[in-house]
Amino acid sequence: MFPFWKVAIEPVLRAANARRIVEIGALAGEHTELLLDTMGEDAELHVIDPVPQFDPDEHRERFGGRYVFHRDISHNVLPRLEPMDAALIDGDHNWYTVYHELRQLAEVSERAAVALPVMLLHDTYWPYGRRDLYYTPDRIPQEFRQPFQHKGMRPGRRKLVPRGGLNPQMANAEIEGGERNGVLTAVEDFIAEFVWPLRRLDLPIYFGLTILVEEAALAENLE
Repeated sequence: MFPFWKVAIEPVLRAANARRIVEIGALAGEHTELLLDTMGEDAELHVIDPVPQFDPDEHRERFGGRYVFHRDISHNVLPRLEPMDAALIDGDHNWYTVYHELRQLAEVSERAAVALPVMLLHDTYWPYGRRDLYYTPDRIPQEFRQPFQHKGMRPGRRKLVPRGGLNPQMANAEIEGGERNGVLTAVEDFIAEFVWPLRRLDLPIYFGLTILVEEAALAENLE
């Protein structure tokens, strides 16, 4: 998600006047530092990552009470949070995880009678837009888990390739496409079920970024 900062993420967060943000999946923490350096003193950032590749205590020391780190999976944390103004979703790239992250964010907002957070989701195009990736396969209920192998992928090939390809070390779904398979499929299923109209914008570069916002909230912000 880091390459989208200047062209999309920072402008969207500023336009939404986002003061409470959740970042799901922080990897090495570069994007987290951009968020904290840009947000005002009254802002609050929640970071969710079960296996961070950075030192959360260093961030706490630098940014104090504005920074809250959760060493856990998103499904355990999101229901306990206050409604967010924005959510950056770049964690486990599979249908089950992303679909339920969106549902949980929506349920928290609904209980508080506020609009959905602006949602920014990475990896909505190839290779994981229509194919599941499992960082920890056993964490996904079997009925929602596609058959997978540790083999790579190539554009235009629905099946995994025998040798080489992209990300052969990862647990990738054997077949691309179909129901309940991939990040973009999760987004589309969520949109189809959500009660209010949503505006969707797709940026089909660097594995894809999709932005979701409620039409009503967008109209109010433009007034």
